[in-house]
Parts: sequence; structure tokens; C-alpha cells
Amino acid sequence: MKTSSSSLRVFAALTATLLSLPSAYAQEPANPESEPLKDRSTRASKRSEPVEDTTRRASEDSRPVEDEKRPAGERTQPAGKDARPVEDDNSKANERSRNQRDTDEKASPDARKTEDATPRKASPDARRTRDASSDKAGPEAAKVEDSNDDKASPDARETSPKDRRRNAPPAPFKPEKELPPAEANVVRAHEELAQDLHQRKLQIQGRDEARRMVEDILGKESNLSRAEFNRADQSAARRAARADRRPAVEFLRQRLRGQAEVREIPPFFRTAAPAEAAAGEPILPEPYFVHEGRRYVYYPSREDVPAVLLASAELERVSIMPAAEQDAAVFSQRIPLEYRGGDAWVVSYPVVSSSTVTSHDILFLEGSTQFADGHAFDMVMALAEAMLDSELAGSRFAIEGHASAEGTSAENQVLSQLRAEAIVRELVRSGVPADRLIPFGYGESEAHHLADAPENLLRQDRRVVVSRIDAPADR
Repeated sequence: MKTSSSSLRVFAALTATLLSLPSAYAQEPANPESEPLKDRSTRASKRSEPVEDTTRRASEDSRPVEDEKRPAGERTQPAGKDARPVEDDNSKANERSRNQRDTDEKASPDARKTEDATPRKASPDARRTRDASSDKAGPEAAKVEDSNDDKASPDARETSPKDRRRNAPPAPFKPEKELPPAEANVVRAHEELAQDLHQRKLQIQGRDEARRMVEDILGKESNLSRAEFNRADQSAARRAARADRRPAVEFLRQRLRGQAEVREIPPFFRTAAPAEAAAGEPILPEPYFVHEGRRYVYYPSREDVPAVLLASAELERVSIMPAAEQDAAVFSQRIPLEYRGGDAWVVSYPVVSSSTVTSHDILFLEGSTQFADGHAFDMVMALAEAMLDSELAGSRFAIEGHASAEGTSAENQVLSQLRAEAIVRELVRSGVPADRLIPFGYGESEAHHLADAPENLLRQDRRVVVSRIDAPADR
């Protein structure tokens, strides 16, 4: 191929020009008319487009992002002025964050108050809740009923004397000196029965349960009755029957029938009828209160009413009611002074006054339910024979125990009740059905003489009063 002369001349001129350029221009410069290239380096030009910054230190123009770091506030990187506030899961929220429900016990001041399940560690602003543990309840805890009177907190509900009497078990009997084995067995049987009846007597449900309770107290097969029987067998009481007991039995039979014209008292009795007693009057000392054919005995509260009387009330053999419901004009002065203004209760029952007889023959050893001698035992045997008379078979009898004024009123009432029950158990062991006998302890409420009176007068207040109850024997 042949090259033209003109082409050669152009090529030569261009070559000469290139060779003549300085070395500084060895690199090819950009053409002014060329388009700018996109800078992919980290140092973008001013005309380059902003790109998303994935680093933690965002530029002022970058889009704010949520901060996932928990330590909020001063410890985190300050957000840009255009950043949107976000929820902070930490209890120490950012000042601009929205208040959230605080589930921590140490809530922030702005947190919404919530129910605290642990009252002892609740914050001051937490809602007060009912405290189920009154022993350890805080001062602000709601007062609740404390089932443990001994350990109740100062703010717990105060219990009444009635509650304390109901909840406290009977105090065990502590004799001053060691008792003979037979007597110790009787005391132990008394304590066991008292413990059994402590709460049970206030929760009698139905007549069948009431009958069982009467049998447990008065029945001849009870542990207490057996212990008393063994104690009596070890004494000379059962071998000391007097020859003149028969006339006494006949006298008691006529009296219990209501034959008031019978005035001559057999020599068997220790105390004769008062000389001033008129014909037809019952043989008993005064005061002896009967209102419209009923007798009344008072107790400080319903819990103090003996179990045998609460059971008898369930069986409709006696009546029981608050003393405040009685006619004040008739009974206000009859209520013992120490019971007035309280929660006194009264037990009443109908009596045939013409059948009432008082005996000073049934005496007991001091502070005991054991008969003082064989004559006291003989008197109980005479009563049993009289009550078993065929003409009295449908009758029920009240056995009242009375005490002199020595000692406290409460002690005398309890002891007189226990002694009346002991007489009834002896009558039951002699054949009289338990459901025909009701024991009542009057204590010193109808005593004649003061505690400092001579012994021969005080002895008159230690008596047993027996009356026929004008009611069928099986109501």
C-alpha cells in the first residue's frame, strides 16, 4: 500500500509537536468539554450527592436514626437537633421521651402509679393494698382481722374481751399441793372435757349434736363420770348410808310433787326449816328470785354460758337471750354489778315454786367437786330415789349450786356450776336419766352474807336448791 505525501507530512508535524511538549504534561489532562465523573472515593466533591452514613457519628445532614444503646441521656451520643424522640425502654428515660408504665419497684417520679405486689418494698407513691400478714404489715397497710391476738401488730384491729375469751383455751387447774391419784384423774378428766367443749359449745348444730354434748358432760359413760365413780369407791361415802334415809326419801318425794303442806322435816336433814316460815311457803332461804314462774341466772357473755346450758337451749329445755333484751324495769337490778354495761347473757327456765327444796346437806371439800362426807353422798342418793318415783317420771328437775361470797365472783360461779354438774352425774349413776336433769351454777349471786361474815353464816350460803321444771321430760 502506498502512502500519499500529504499524509506523511501531517504525521511528521504531529510527532514533532508531541516531542516538543514539557515533561509536566506527561499525564493527559481532562477535556474541558468532558462530563464530570462520579467520585467514588470517601472524600466526595461538593457537587456529589449525599450518601447514607452508616457510622455512629452521623453528619449534620444525615437522617436521624434510633439509638439502640440502653444508657439513655447524658451517656449516649447527643442526637441531632432534627432527630425524632423515640421510646426509651430504660427506667431512666430521655427528658423528651414519652412517659411509659414503670414495672420496676423503684419507679421514676413521672411513672404512672401501679399496684405493688410487695407492700413492704412499695414506693411511697404506690397504691396501698390490703396486707394479708398483719404481723409484718407496714404502718400504711390496711387494717385486717388478726387471728392471732398475741402477735397482732399495733395497727391491727383490736379484739374485744369476748373474742379473747372465745379464743383462749381454759386455764388448766393447778392445785396447791399434790393430789391423790383418784382426785388427780378427776381433775385431768375435767380439763380434757373443758378443752373439748371450748369451741364446740359455740357451734352446736342441731338437736342430735346437743344431746351428744349433754351425754358427754352428764352421762355415766363419760370419762369424767367414770373418774368420779372410781374416786367415790375409794372413800367411805358409799358405805355410810344412814338408817333414817327412808324418811328423807319420802319427804323429798312429796316436796318434789308440790305438796307444800308437808312441813315436818325428818331428822336426816342438817338444817331445819326457818321457824318463821308460814305454811305453804317453800322451804328455802331468801333471796330467791322468781318472776312469773321463771328463774334467771346471768353470765358475763354468751361464751361464758356453760356448755350444758347452751346444749339445753338448743333442745328448748331452757331459754337464753342477751340481758339487754329483758324488761329493764324488772331486771336491771338483778344483773350482777360487774356484768352491767357489758355483753351479759341470761339463762331462764320455768319452775314449780311449790316443789322447791333447799338443802345444806350436800357439802364439798374446799375448792373441789368431791363430796365432803358420807352424809352429803347419802343426801344425793335420797334425791335420786325421790326423782325415780313413778308420779315424777315425766318431770325434769333443775339442780342449782350456790356459793358463799368468799373468793371472786367468777371463781364462785364456775365452781358452783361444776359442783351442780357433779351432783347431776351422781344422780345419773343412780338411775335418773340425764335428759331429766339440768345443772345451774349461781355462784354468790344469791348469797345472804358478806365474805367477812362468821363461818356459821357463810355455811348457809353454800346450799343446793332443787326444783321441778314444769315441762314435759322429752321436748
